[in-house]
Amino acid sequence: MRIDIPSPTFPEDDRPRALYARLSRIDFLSASPYRRASIEFDGVDADQVDDSKNPEGEIFNEREFKAFALTRIVTTPRRFQEVMGAPPVVGSWFRLKIEPKGDGLMTWQAQLGPLGYYAQRRVVTVGGNPLVDPLSPPSGPSPKSLGAASAKEPLPTSIAELSNRFTVGRKWSDIEPILKSITAPKEIVVRDVGQASFVSFVDKEGRSYLHFDTGLPVSWNGYTAPKKLDVDLAKDQIVILSHWDWDHLHAPCTIKDLYDAKWIVPSQRLGPGAARIATAIAKRGNLFVWPNGAAFTTPDLSIAECAGKFGNANNTGLALRARLSAGREALLTGDADYSTLPATMTAPVDYLLVSHHGAAMSVGSVPIARSGTVGFAAVSFGGGNTYRHPNAATELAHFKSGWGNWRPTARRPGIGPRGDRRFV
Repeated sequence: MRIDIPSPTFPEDDRPRALYARLSRIDFLSASPYRRASIEFDGVDADQVDDSKNPEGEIFNEREFKAFALTRIVTTPRRFQEVMGAPPVVGSWFRLKIEPKGDGLMTWQAQLGPLGYYAQRRVVTVGGNPLVDPLSPPSGPSPKSLGAASAKEPLPTSIAELSNRFTVGRKWSDIEPILKSITAPKEIVVRDVGQASFVSFVDKEGRSYLHFDTGLPVSWNGYTAPKKLDVDLAKDQIVILSHWDWDHLHAPCTIKDLYDAKWIVPSQRLGPGAARIATAIAKRGNLFVWPNGAAFTTPDLSIAECAGKFGNANNTGLALRARLSAGREALLTGDADYSTLPATMTAPVDYLLVSHHGAAMSVGSVPIARSGTVGFAAVSFGGGNTYRHPNAATELAHFKSGWGNWRPTARRPGIGPRGDRRFV
């Protein structure tokens, strides 16, 4: 199957807009003490929420997409706090007031369309205010901004809430049979998807039957994606989601068949757009939420939660270690700091998917390359991406841990053309 990946579009839109948005990630753009940051939000139209009597039925469904938008603000944390009234903290909620022009914070807004977040406009965030996440401890009344006075239910802001609403697997007895059905892959393909991460287990017939993350770039990194993606999907598929960031999640918007896979996901709080995808999967009975503290280990496959601090999606997601049919082993970590990996996964391996696209990280705990290995470290990123990945110090730290063979999916001078990287 050859998938056409949409190119970013830049429609004219002069409407002011207000969004209820969850701060989903922060990427600092330099090491300067006065450095700017890329601050991203997952949001939904505030007016539509406030006017809705049934947000789940009227807004959080596969037919509705115009209410959802991702927002990227580039500024310093200090300036952000001056305008928004609170510091930028991942997981916090804000009401963003957005205008087509004026004085404020430099902003890009990616509007959800039928195939994903590809329509982008340059706007200005002129103000707003922080909100209380109704699911954050200690519990308290939901503010009007997240559960409108006219709405019967608050927005579904966490995977835990969604998993209580729908008939999905929440017990280990639901998940374990799925994991036991997974066979050793002939190869693991780190797909060249630009600034994102999408990894597939491939059988001897060349069909992809398990995916560790299903990312495609959103609009502000859309230019890093290839024009087409070749994916031969098996009839029955499984997705292991490392965490709920859009560059690890976006592909189902374009590749609709992925909704029909069985999804094993970490229990993390979600923004509105991610909750929309989770809702669609859950309504099919395909959402399986990883139980707290659970781990799965066989000679061929290990999956467990990373041991980061509560609220840090990167470091509390799922990591995977797999043995290929040829006997070599691969480690896949999503965006987690290596120091948060479960002890069962830290032994030397033949292949490594470099965490967080090679971004700056705690460098003292890079997994060791197995002595004498013919393997390599693959790093999935898009050339010229907005986050300035990968980081030179991170690459050097991997070199010191035995990963001298560093193979990016992006084109790099002196290394080679862009393309998929294959663990065999």
